[in-house]
Amino acid sequence: MSDLVKKLAQAKQLLDAGVLSETEYQRMREKHLAELGLSEDTEDSEASEAELSKPKEVEESSAAPKEVSASFTIDLFQGLNSSTAEDAAENVQERTDIATEIPPVDIQEDHTVQEEKDVVSEYDVDEESLEEELAIRPSPPEEDIVARVESPKPEPLQNKEKPAQRSSGTNVILILVVAAVFGVFVIFSMLGIWFFLGTEEPEVRAIAPKSEREMMAERLQELGITLVSFPAQSGIQLGSFYEEEGRDADESVTTASISSRFVISDTEITQGQYAAVMGSNPAQDGYRYWGRKPSHGESCANYGVGDTLPVHCVSWIDAIRFCNRLSVELGLAPVYTILQTQVLLDKNADGFRLPTEVEWVYAARGVSREQAFLSRYASSLCEYANVSNSGTEMRHPNWTRRGIISCEDSWDTLAPVGSQRSSRGLYDMTGNLWEWTWSAYTSSGPNTKFSSSVSLDSKVVMRGGAWAGPAADYRLANRYSQLPDRHSFFVGFRIVRNP
Repeated sequence: MSDLVKKLAQAKQLLDAGVLSETEYQRMREKHLAELGLSEDTEDSEASEAELSKPKEVEESSAAPKEVSASFTIDLFQGLNSSTAEDAAENVQERTDIATEIPPVDIQEDHTVQEEKDVVSEYDVDEESLEEELAIRPSPPEEDIVARVESPKPEPLQNKEKPAQRSSGTNVILILVVAAVFGVFVIFSMLGIWFFLGTEEPEVRAIAPKSEREMMAERLQELGITLVSFPAQSGIQLGSFYEEEGRDADESVTTASISSRFVISDTEITQGQYAAVMGSNPAQDGYRYWGRKPSHGESCANYGVGDTLPVHCVSWIDAIRFCNRLSVELGLAPVYTILQTQVLLDKNADGFRLPTEVEWVYAARGVSREQAFLSRYASSLCEYANVSNSGTEMRHPNWTRRGIISCEDSWDTLAPVGSQRSSRGLYDMTGNLWEWTWSAYTSSGPNTKFSSSVSLDSKVVMRGGAWAGPAADYRLANRYSQLPDRHSFFVGFRIVRNP
Protein backbone atom coordinates (compact mmCIF):
# COMPACT_ATOMS: atom_id res chain seq x y z
CA MET A 1 0.00 0.00 0.00
CA SER A 2 2.88 2.29 0.69
CA ASP A 3 4.07 1.84 -2.90
CA LEU A 4 0.69 2.97 -4.24
CA VAL A 5 0.78 6.03 -2.00
CA LYS A 6 4.27 6.81 -3.23
CA LYS A 7 3.13 6.54 -6.84
CA LEU A 8 0.23 8.86 -6.13
CA ALA A 9 2.70 11.40 -4.70
CA GLN A 10 4.90 11.10 -7.78
CA ALA A 11 1.87 11.57 -10.03
CA LYS A 12 0.98 14.72 -8.10
CA GLN A 13 4.51 16.03 -8.67
CA LEU A 14 4.21 15.31 -12.41
CA LEU A 15 0.89 17.16 -12.45
CA ASP A 16 2.41 20.16 -10.72
CA ALA A 17 5.31 20.12 -13.18
CA GLY A 18 2.89 20.16 -16.13
CA VAL A 19 3.87 16.74 -17.43
CA LEU A 20 0.46 15.22 -16.64
CA SER A 21 -2.83 16.87 -17.41
CA GLU A 22 -5.58 17.10 -14.88
CA THR A 23 -7.53 14.32 -16.68
CA GLU A 24 -4.54 11.98 -16.68
CA TYR A 25 -3.89 12.59 -13.04
CA GLN A 26 -7.53 11.88 -12.11
CA ARG A 27 -7.51 8.63 -14.05
CA MET A 28 -4.33 7.49 -12.38
CA ARG A 29 -5.64 8.49 -8.96
CA GLU A 30 -8.93 6.60 -9.48
CA LYS A 31 -7.03 3.53 -10.58
CA HIS A 32 -4.75 3.55 -7.53
CA LEU A 33 -7.71 4.14 -5.23
CA ALA A 34 -9.49 1.24 -6.87
CA GLU A 35 -6.48 -0.98 -6.14
CA LEU A 36 -6.67 0.07 -2.53
CA GLY A 37 -10.35 -0.85 -2.50
CA LEU A 38 -11.50 2.67 -1.96
CA SER A 39 -13.61 2.88 -5.16
CA GLU A 40 -17.27 1.96 -4.97
CA ASP A 41 -17.74 1.39 -8.68
CA THR A 42 -15.24 -1.30 -9.59
CA GLU A 43 -16.98 -2.25 -12.81
CA ASP A 44 -16.88 1.29 -14.10
CA SER A 45 -13.21 1.43 -13.26
CA GLU A 46 -12.53 -1.85 -15.04
CA ALA A 47 -14.54 -0.73 -18.04
CA SER A 48 -12.64 2.52 -18.07
CA GLU A 49 -9.38 0.58 -17.83
CA ALA A 50 -10.46 -1.69 -20.64
CA GLU A 51 -11.37 1.30 -22.72
CA LEU A 52 -7.97 2.79 -22.05
CA SER A 53 -6.30 -0.45 -22.98
CA LYS A 54 -7.63 -0.29 -26.55
CA PRO A 55 -4.74 0.43 -28.95
CA LYS A 56 -4.63 3.93 -30.37
CA GLU A 57 -2.64 5.04 -33.38
CA VAL A 58 -0.62 8.15 -32.79
CA GLU A 59 0.05 10.14 -35.91
CA GLU A 60 3.68 10.76 -36.35
CA SER A 61 4.75 14.33 -36.48
CA SER A 62 5.76 15.83 -39.80
CA ALA A 63 9.20 16.29 -38.31
CA ALA A 64 10.84 13.42 -36.38
CA PRO A 65 12.30 14.21 -32.92
CA LYS A 66 15.87 15.27 -32.99
CA GLU A 67 16.93 13.26 -29.91
CA VAL A 68 16.15 9.70 -28.72
CA SER A 69 15.17 11.05 -25.30
CA ALA A 70 12.17 12.87 -26.84
CA SER A 71 10.85 9.66 -28.52
CA PHE A 72 11.52 7.77 -25.34
CA THR A 73 9.21 10.16 -23.46
CA ILE A 74 6.50 9.62 -26.09
CA ASP A 75 6.88 5.87 -25.69
CA LEU A 76 6.36 6.24 -21.97
CA PHE A 77 2.92 7.70 -22.70
CA GLN A 78 2.21 4.99 -25.24
CA GLY A 79 3.22 2.45 -22.67
CA LEU A 80 0.12 3.39 -20.70
CA ASN A 81 -1.95 1.30 -23.20
CA SER A 82 -0.23 -1.95 -22.14
CA SER A 83 -2.08 -4.07 -19.59
CA THR A 84 1.08 -5.01 -17.72
CA ALA A 85 4.39 -3.44 -16.90
CA GLU A 86 6.23 -5.98 -19.02
CA ASP A 87 4.21 -5.06 -22.13
CA ALA A 88 4.95 -1.40 -21.53
CA ALA A 89 8.66 -2.09 -21.17
CA GLU A 90 8.73 -4.12 -24.36
CA ASN A 91 6.80 -1.39 -26.16
CA VAL A 92 9.24 1.24 -24.90
CA GLN A 93 12.25 -0.81 -25.93
CA GLU A 94 10.82 -1.49 -29.36
CA ARG A 95 10.09 2.17 -30.08
CA THR A 96 13.48 3.15 -28.74
CA ASP A 97 15.14 0.83 -31.24
CA ILE A 98 13.05 2.25 -34.04
CA ALA A 99 13.94 5.80 -33.04
CA THR A 100 17.63 5.01 -33.04
CA GLU A 101 17.40 3.56 -36.56
CA ILE A 102 15.73 6.69 -37.98
CA PRO A 103 18.37 9.32 -38.87
CA PRO A 104 17.92 12.49 -36.87
CA VAL A 105 16.32 15.43 -38.67
CA ASP A 106 17.63 18.92 -37.88
CA ILE A 107 14.40 20.55 -36.71
CA GLN A 108 13.49 22.55 -33.71
CA GLU A 109 12.38 20.48 -30.73
CA ASP A 110 9.00 21.10 -29.19
CA HIS A 111 9.23 23.15 -26.06
CA THR A 112 6.76 20.85 -24.31
CA VAL A 113 8.91 17.76 -24.99
CA GLN A 114 11.99 19.57 -23.74
CA GLU A 115 10.15 20.53 -20.56
CA GLU A 116 9.15 16.90 -20.05
CA LYS A 117 12.77 15.83 -20.37
CA ASP A 118 13.82 18.45 -17.86
CA VAL A 119 11.22 17.28 -15.35
CA VAL A 120 12.21 13.61 -15.74
CA SER A 121 15.84 14.58 -15.26
CA GLU A 122 14.94 16.73 -12.25
CA TYR A 123 13.22 13.96 -10.31
CA ASP A 124 15.82 11.41 -11.43
CA VAL A 125 13.29 8.62 -12.08
CA ASP A 126 14.96 5.43 -13.31
CA GLU A 127 13.61 3.34 -16.14
CA GLU A 128 12.23 0.47 -13.99
CA SER A 129 10.23 2.78 -11.75
CA LEU A 130 8.86 4.57 -14.81
CA GLU A 131 7.82 1.27 -16.32
CA GLU A 132 6.05 0.25 -13.14
CA GLU A 133 4.40 3.64 -12.85
CA LEU A 134 3.33 3.83 -16.48
CA ALA A 135 1.97 0.32 -16.31
CA ILE A 136 -0.82 1.58 -14.14
CA ARG A 137 -0.96 5.09 -15.67
CA PRO A 138 -3.94 5.84 -17.89
CA SER A 139 -3.15 6.86 -21.47
CA PRO A 140 -3.58 10.56 -22.27
CA PRO A 141 -5.85 11.59 -25.13
CA GLU A 142 -4.34 11.17 -28.55
CA GLU A 143 -4.82 14.83 -29.38
CA ASP A 144 -2.64 15.89 -26.41
CA ILE A 145 0.12 13.52 -27.41
CA VAL A 146 0.10 14.71 -31.00
CA ALA A 147 0.17 18.35 -29.87
CA ARG A 148 3.15 17.60 -27.65
CA VAL A 149 5.07 15.82 -30.40
CA GLU A 150 4.48 18.25 -33.23
CA SER A 151 7.16 20.87 -33.59
CA PRO A 152 6.45 24.38 -34.81
CA LYS A 153 7.11 24.76 -38.46
CA PRO A 154 10.07 26.98 -39.21
CA GLU A 155 9.21 30.27 -40.79
CA PRO A 156 10.01 30.59 -44.49
CA LEU A 157 13.46 32.00 -45.09
CA GLN A 158 12.16 34.74 -47.35
CA ASN A 159 10.01 36.13 -44.51
CA LYS A 160 13.00 36.79 -42.35
CA GLU A 161 14.15 40.35 -42.25
CA LYS A 162 17.26 40.99 -44.27
CA PRO A 163 20.13 42.71 -42.51
CA ALA A 164 20.15 46.43 -43.14
CA GLN A 165 22.63 47.42 -45.78
CA ARG A 166 24.94 50.38 -45.15
CA SER A 167 23.96 53.39 -47.23
CA SER A 168 26.39 55.30 -49.45
CA GLY A 169 26.13 58.31 -47.12
CA THR A 170 27.23 56.13 -44.21
CA ASN A 171 30.20 54.95 -46.27
CA VAL A 172 31.21 58.55 -47.04
CA ILE A 173 30.97 59.52 -43.37
CA LEU A 174 33.03 56.47 -42.43
CA ILE A 175 35.71 57.41 -44.99
CA LEU A 176 35.81 61.00 -43.70
CA VAL A 177 36.14 59.82 -40.12
CA VAL A 178 39.02 57.51 -41.08
CA ALA A 179 40.71 60.31 -43.04
CA ALA A 180 40.33 62.72 -40.11
CA VAL A 181 41.82 60.20 -37.71
CA PHE A 182 44.70 59.61 -40.09
CA GLY A 183 45.27 63.37 -40.48
CA VAL A 184 45.36 63.85 -36.71
CA PHE A 185 47.83 60.99 -36.47
CA VAL A 186 50.09 62.59 -39.09
CA ILE A 187 49.94 65.99 -37.36
CA PHE A 188 50.86 64.57 -33.99
CA SER A 189 53.63 62.53 -35.62
CA MET A 190 55.11 65.66 -37.19
CA LEU A 191 54.85 67.51 -33.89
CA GLY A 192 56.65 64.68 -32.19
CA ILE A 193 59.44 64.74 -34.78
CA TRP A 194 59.74 68.50 -34.44
CA PHE A 195 59.85 68.20 -30.66
CA PHE A 196 62.61 65.60 -30.64
CA LEU A 197 64.68 67.19 -33.39
CA GLY A 198 64.66 70.58 -31.80
CA THR A 199 62.23 72.98 -30.21
CA GLU A 200 64.21 76.15 -30.61
CA GLU A 201 61.75 78.89 -31.47
CA PRO A 202 62.61 81.02 -34.49
CA GLU A 203 63.48 84.59 -33.82
CA VAL A 204 60.43 86.77 -34.26
CA ARG A 205 61.14 90.23 -35.53
CA ALA A 206 58.50 92.87 -35.49
CA ILE A 207 57.91 94.40 -38.90
CA ALA A 208 58.33 98.09 -38.49
CA PRO A 209 55.75 100.24 -40.25
CA LYS A 210 56.97 101.97 -43.35
CA SER A 211 58.22 105.46 -42.85
CA GLU A 212 56.80 108.42 -44.71
CA ARG A 213 59.96 108.57 -46.75
CA GLU A 214 59.55 104.93 -47.84
CA MET A 215 55.90 105.40 -48.74
CA MET A 216 56.73 108.54 -50.71
CA ALA A 217 59.49 106.75 -52.59
CA GLU A 218 57.13 103.89 -53.49
CA ARG A 219 54.47 106.27 -54.81
CA LEU A 220 57.01 108.25 -56.83
CA GLN A 221 58.27 105.01 -58.28
CA GLU A 222 54.72 104.05 -59.25
CA LEU A 223 54.37 107.40 -61.01
CA GLY A 224 57.77 107.03 -62.65
CA ILE A 225 59.18 110.21 -61.13
CA THR A 226 62.91 110.08 -60.41
CA LEU A 227 64.59 112.78 -58.36
CA VAL A 228 68.19 113.93 -58.71
CA SER A 229 69.83 115.61 -55.73
CA PHE A 230 71.97 118.74 -55.80
CA PRO A 231 73.76 120.24 -52.78
CA ALA A 232 73.68 123.78 -51.50
CA GLN A 233 75.94 125.99 -53.57
CA SER A 234 77.31 129.52 -53.61
CA GLY A 235 78.98 131.51 -56.39
CA ILE A 236 76.65 130.32 -59.10
CA GLN A 237 77.18 132.44 -62.26
CA LEU A 238 74.17 133.43 -64.29
CA GLY A 239 73.75 135.42 -67.52
CA SER A 240 75.88 135.34 -70.64
CA PHE A 241 78.97 136.95 -72.12
CA TYR A 242 78.46 139.94 -74.31
CA GLU A 243 80.04 138.20 -77.24
CA GLU A 244 77.77 135.17 -77.02
CA GLU A 245 75.86 134.75 -80.28
CA GLY A 246 72.11 135.23 -79.87
CA ARG A 247 72.50 136.92 -76.51
CA ASP A 248 69.54 139.03 -75.22
CA ALA A 249 69.54 142.16 -73.08
CA ASP A 250 67.99 140.41 -70.07
CA GLU A 251 71.01 138.09 -69.68
CA SER A 252 73.30 140.30 -67.66
CA VAL A 253 75.94 138.53 -65.61
CA THR A 254 75.18 138.00 -61.94
CA THR A 255 76.04 135.63 -59.10
CA ALA A 256 73.69 133.77 -56.78
CA SER A 257 73.68 131.14 -54.06
CA ILE A 258 71.51 128.19 -53.05
CA SER A 259 71.23 127.87 -49.29
CA SER A 260 69.99 124.28 -48.97
CA ARG A 261 70.06 120.98 -50.81
CA PHE A 262 67.26 120.27 -53.25
CA VAL A 263 66.07 117.45 -55.47
CA ILE A 264 64.71 117.90 -58.99
CA SER A 265 62.86 115.51 -61.31
CA ASP A 266 65.14 114.07 -63.96
CA THR A 267 62.57 114.65 -66.73
CA GLU A 268 59.73 117.00 -67.46
CA ILE A 269 56.41 115.84 -65.97
CA THR A 270 54.72 113.54 -68.46
CA GLN A 271 51.11 113.47 -69.58
CA GLY A 272 50.66 110.11 -67.83
CA GLN A 273 52.01 111.42 -64.53
CA TYR A 274 49.90 114.56 -64.71
CA ALA A 275 46.72 112.61 -65.44
CA ALA A 276 47.45 110.17 -62.60
CA VAL A 277 47.61 113.03 -60.10
CA MET A 278 45.13 115.52 -61.52
CA GLY A 279 42.70 113.20 -63.30
CA SER A 280 42.90 114.91 -66.70
CA ASN A 281 45.30 115.51 -69.56
CA PRO A 282 45.30 119.11 -70.87
CA ALA A 283 47.48 118.09 -73.81
CA GLN A 284 44.59 116.04 -75.11
CA ASP A 285 41.64 118.27 -74.29
CA GLY A 286 43.05 121.85 -74.22
CA TYR A 287 43.48 124.65 -76.70
CA ARG A 288 46.38 127.02 -77.01
CA TYR A 289 45.99 130.21 -74.99
CA TRP A 290 49.08 132.30 -75.39
CA GLY A 291 48.29 135.75 -76.65
CA ARG A 292 45.72 138.28 -75.64
CA LYS A 293 42.81 136.19 -76.79
CA PRO A 294 41.78 133.12 -74.78
CA SER A 295 42.15 130.83 -77.78
CA HIS A 296 43.37 130.87 -81.32
CA GLY A 297 41.33 127.80 -82.10
CA GLU A 298 44.34 125.51 -82.30
CA SER A 299 44.05 122.17 -80.51
CA CYS A 300 46.92 121.07 -78.28
CA ALA A 301 46.35 117.47 -79.35
CA ASN A 302 47.86 118.27 -82.74
CA TYR A 303 51.30 118.53 -81.11
CA GLY A 304 51.50 115.23 -79.39
CA VAL A 305 49.41 113.06 -77.05
CA GLY A 306 50.86 110.14 -75.09
CA ASP A 307 51.68 109.05 -71.54
CA THR A 308 55.45 109.27 -72.09
CA LEU A 309 55.33 112.64 -73.82
CA PRO A 310 55.84 115.73 -71.65
CA VAL A 311 52.60 117.40 -70.61
CA HIS A 312 51.99 120.65 -72.47
CA CYS A 313 49.23 123.22 -72.65
CA VAL A 314 49.54 123.68 -68.88
CA SER A 315 49.62 127.15 -67.38
CA TRP A 316 51.84 128.23 -64.51
CA ILE A 317 48.79 128.01 -62.20
CA ASP A 318 48.18 124.45 -63.42
CA ALA A 319 51.76 123.52 -62.48
CA ILE A 320 51.32 125.12 -59.02
CA ARG A 321 48.14 123.05 -58.43
CA PHE A 322 49.90 119.86 -59.53
CA CYS A 323 52.68 120.45 -56.98
CA ASN A 324 50.19 120.93 -54.16
CA ARG A 325 48.09 117.91 -55.15
CA LEU A 326 51.13 115.63 -55.38
CA SER A 327 52.39 116.86 -52.00
CA VAL A 328 49.10 116.05 -50.30
CA GLU A 329 48.98 112.62 -51.93
CA LEU A 330 52.45 111.81 -50.60
CA GLY A 331 51.70 113.10 -47.10
CA LEU A 332 53.78 116.25 -47.48
CA ALA A 333 52.90 119.78 -46.53
CA PRO A 334 51.72 121.81 -49.54
CA VAL A 335 54.05 124.66 -50.37
CA TYR A 336 51.66 127.00 -52.16
CA THR A 337 48.60 128.98 -51.19
CA ILE A 338 46.69 130.30 -54.20
CA LEU A 339 44.94 133.61 -53.60
CA GLN A 340 42.91 135.77 -55.95
CA THR A 341 45.79 138.06 -56.92
CA GLN A 342 48.91 136.15 -55.94
CA VAL A 343 50.38 132.84 -54.92
CA LEU A 344 52.18 132.51 -51.59
CA LEU A 345 55.06 130.13 -50.89
CA ASP A 346 55.76 128.52 -47.49
CA LYS A 347 59.52 128.02 -47.22
CA ASN A 348 59.10 125.71 -44.23
CA ALA A 349 56.82 123.28 -46.09
CA ASP A 350 58.39 120.07 -47.35
CA GLY A 351 56.14 119.56 -50.37
CA PHE A 352 56.90 119.86 -54.07
CA ARG A 353 57.25 123.14 -55.92
CA LEU A 354 58.62 124.68 -59.12
CA PRO A 355 62.39 125.38 -59.30
CA THR A 356 63.65 128.90 -58.96
CA GLU A 357 65.55 130.39 -61.89
CA VAL A 358 68.84 129.98 -59.99
CA GLU A 359 68.12 126.33 -59.15
CA TRP A 360 67.23 125.57 -62.77
CA VAL A 361 70.47 127.11 -64.14
CA TYR A 362 72.64 125.44 -61.53
CA ALA A 363 71.07 122.02 -62.24
CA ALA A 364 71.52 122.53 -66.02
CA ARG A 365 75.13 123.67 -66.26
CA GLY A 366 76.64 123.92 -62.79
CA VAL A 367 78.56 126.85 -61.38
CA SER A 368 80.30 128.31 -64.45
CA ARG A 369 78.58 130.45 -67.05
CA GLU A 370 81.13 129.46 -69.68
CA GLN A 371 78.96 126.60 -70.87
CA ALA A 372 76.55 128.14 -73.35
CA PHE A 373 74.88 124.85 -74.33
CA LEU A 374 74.48 121.50 -72.71
CA SER A 375 77.55 120.57 -74.68
CA ARG A 376 80.53 122.88 -75.15
CA TYR A 377 80.17 122.30 -78.86
CA ALA A 378 77.00 123.38 -80.59
CA SER A 379 77.35 120.57 -83.10
CA SER A 380 76.64 118.07 -80.28
CA LEU A 381 73.37 119.74 -79.28
CA CYS A 382 71.34 117.22 -81.26
CA GLU A 383 72.50 114.45 -78.87
CA TYR A 384 71.09 116.24 -75.83
CA ALA A 385 68.02 118.13 -77.04
CA ASN A 386 64.93 117.59 -79.16
CA VAL A 387 65.09 120.68 -81.37
CA SER A 388 63.53 121.87 -84.59
CA ASN A 389 64.71 120.23 -87.83
CA SER A 390 63.74 119.99 -91.47
CA GLY A 391 60.77 117.75 -90.64
CA THR A 392 59.50 120.33 -88.20
CA GLU A 393 59.88 123.04 -90.85
CA MET A 394 57.78 121.07 -93.31
CA ARG A 395 55.05 120.25 -90.80
CA HIS A 396 54.89 123.55 -88.90
CA PRO A 397 56.29 126.33 -91.09
CA ASN A 398 54.77 129.05 -88.93
CA TRP A 399 56.84 127.94 -85.91
CA THR A 400 60.15 127.65 -87.74
CA ARG A 401 60.37 131.03 -89.45
CA ARG A 402 63.13 132.09 -87.09
CA GLY A 403 65.28 129.22 -88.20
CA ILE A 404 66.01 125.54 -87.61
CA ILE A 405 68.92 123.34 -86.57
CA SER A 406 70.30 120.62 -88.79
CA CYS A 407 69.33 117.78 -86.44
CA GLU A 408 67.71 114.93 -88.28
CA ASP A 409 65.84 112.91 -85.63
CA SER A 410 62.56 111.05 -85.76
CA TRP A 411 60.51 113.72 -83.93
CA ASP A 412 59.01 116.67 -85.70
CA THR A 413 57.35 118.00 -82.55
CA LEU A 414 57.49 116.40 -79.06
CA ALA A 415 59.76 113.50 -78.16
CA PRO A 416 59.19 111.04 -75.30
CA VAL A 417 61.00 112.17 -72.18
CA GLY A 418 64.47 110.70 -71.73
CA SER A 419 64.96 110.06 -75.44
CA GLN A 420 68.18 112.10 -75.67
CA ARG A 421 71.40 111.96 -73.69
CA SER A 422 71.35 113.22 -70.11
CA SER A 423 73.52 115.95 -68.68
CA ARG A 424 74.28 115.97 -64.96
CA GLY A 425 71.69 113.21 -64.58
CA LEU A 426 68.92 115.27 -66.15
CA TYR A 427 67.11 114.97 -69.49
CA ASP A 428 65.74 117.67 -71.79
CA MET A 429 67.06 120.63 -69.83
CA THR A 430 66.97 122.26 -73.20
CA GLY A 431 64.69 121.40 -76.11
CA ASN A 432 61.35 119.54 -76.15
CA LEU A 433 59.46 122.13 -74.00
CA TRP A 434 60.07 125.43 -72.25
CA GLU A 435 59.74 124.98 -68.48
CA TRP A 436 57.96 127.14 -65.94
CA THR A 437 59.94 128.40 -62.91
CA TRP A 438 58.84 129.97 -59.63
CA SER A 439 60.70 133.23 -60.28
CA ALA A 440 58.99 136.39 -61.44
CA TYR A 441 60.47 137.88 -64.57
CA THR A 442 62.97 140.78 -64.28
CA SER A 443 64.11 142.50 -67.44
CA SER A 444 67.49 143.58 -66.07
CA GLY A 445 68.82 140.08 -65.62
CA PRO A 446 68.25 136.73 -63.93
CA ASN A 447 66.15 136.82 -60.78
CA THR A 448 68.36 135.63 -57.94
CA LYS A 449 65.80 135.98 -55.18
CA PHE A 450 63.82 133.14 -53.61
CA SER A 451 60.56 135.08 -53.28
CA SER A 452 57.73 134.19 -50.91
CA SER A 453 55.06 135.28 -53.38
CA VAL A 454 54.37 135.87 -57.05
CA SER A 455 51.75 138.23 -58.39
CA LEU A 456 49.29 136.77 -60.86
CA ASP A 457 49.53 140.01 -62.84
CA SER A 458 53.26 139.68 -63.48
CA LYS A 459 55.05 137.43 -65.89
CA VAL A 460 57.13 134.49 -64.71
CA VAL A 461 60.38 133.10 -66.13
CA MET A 462 60.59 130.12 -68.48
CA ARG A 463 63.82 128.29 -69.31
CA GLY A 464 65.18 125.67 -71.73
CA GLY A 465 63.72 126.17 -75.21
CA ALA A 466 61.16 123.98 -77.04
CA TRP A 467 60.85 121.58 -79.97
CA ALA A 468 60.72 124.55 -82.39
CA GLY A 469 63.05 127.53 -82.51
CA PRO A 470 66.45 128.78 -83.69
CA ALA A 471 69.76 127.82 -82.09
CA ALA A 472 69.73 130.91 -79.85
CA ASP A 473 66.73 129.51 -77.99
CA TYR A 474 68.71 126.49 -76.75
CA ARG A 475 71.40 128.49 -75.02
CA LEU A 476 71.39 127.81 -71.27
CA ALA A 477 71.46 131.57 -70.58
CA ASN A 478 68.34 132.18 -72.66
CA ARG A 479 65.24 133.44 -70.82
CA TYR A 480 61.60 133.71 -71.77
CA SER A 481 58.47 134.85 -69.90
CA GLN A 482 54.69 134.73 -69.93
CA LEU A 483 51.65 135.42 -67.73
CA PRO A 484 50.73 132.72 -65.18
CA ASP A 485 47.38 131.86 -66.75
CA ARG A 486 48.68 131.30 -70.33
CA HIS A 487 49.35 127.89 -71.78
CA SER A 488 50.67 126.55 -75.07
CA PHE A 489 52.00 123.41 -76.72
CA PHE A 490 55.49 124.82 -76.26
CA VAL A 491 55.52 124.91 -72.43
CA GLY A 492 55.71 122.27 -69.68
CA PHE A 493 57.42 121.98 -66.26
CA ARG A 494 59.47 119.87 -63.85
CA ILE A 495 59.33 119.81 -60.04
CA VAL A 496 61.71 120.20 -57.08
CA ARG A 497 61.52 119.96 -53.28
CA ASN A 498 63.77 120.54 -50.26
CA PRO A 499 64.08 117.17 -48.46
